[in-house]
Amino acid sequence: MKAVEIRGFFGMVLFIAMALGALILAITIPSTVTWVTWNAIIGDLFRGPMIHFWQAIILTTIIGIVVKLIFQPQINFQFKRVTSAEELEELRKRYDKDSHKPD
Repeated sequence: MKAVEIRGFFGMVLFIAMALGALILAITIPSTVTWVTWNAIIGDLFRGPMIHFWQAIILTTIIGIVVKLIFQPQINFQFKRVTSAEELEELRKRYDKDSHKPD
C-alpha cells in the first residue's frame, strides 16, 4: 500500500474532488449501461415498461448485491514454515496426492 501526503487546503480540496469524481463515475457508468440495456431490451423489444435513470441506479445496486451474495470471491492462503527435509517431503507427497485426484 502506498501512502500519499496531502499538502495544504488545495491538496485536500483536490483529493475530495477526485474522490467524488471517482464515486460518481463508479455509479454513473454501470447505471447508464443498465438503463440503456433495460430500455432497449425490455422497453423496445418486449414492449415492457421503460425505466428512469434513478431506477437504473437502484436496479444496478440490487444486481451488484445479488452477484456479491452468490459468488463471494474469497481466496485463502495458508503458509507453513517447514523446518526439516522430512516435513517438506511429507507436504510434497500430500500435494501430489491431492492434485492428482480424479474429478
